[in-house]
Amino acid sequence: MDKHWIMKYTGPMRPIHMEFTNFLHRKRLQTLMSVDDSVQKVYEMLVETGELDNTYVIYTADHGYHIGQFGLVKGKNPHLVLNIDLAPSILHIAGLDTPPDMDGKSIFKLLEQEKTGNRFKPNRKPKVWRDTFLVERG
Repeated sequence: MDKHWIMKYTGPMRPIHMEFTNFLHRKRLQTLMSVDDSVQKVYEMLVETGELDNTYVIYTADHGYHIGQFGLVKGKNPHLVLNIDLAPSILHIAGLDTPPDMDGKSIFKLLEQEKTGNRFKPNRKPKVWRDTFLVERG
């Protein structure tokens, strides 16, 4: 089976749907260009004011829409980072501990350089950051 499971139900796109999907994708990319311009202005202002080295820029996006693709998570990123990881990450930046009742983990643990493993046990698996998450819809 080389197609996503949903293709069994939807079938291939009709030309009009492809045209609409391409139009929608172009509009989203145009919107993203305006975001890119805004981020550049913020970056330039931080450089100009000398605050760049004293600033963390947090940029997030969701993957809430399908535009003809169905590979949501698998193969995209070996580490699943979620919105619930934002608050623990910001607390980490501030030098504070994450409260035990708070969901999520600081993403800075992913950025730390991995320590060399035991050279006599090269097949030892690294610790898993997160391999699943639950999405609830109401």
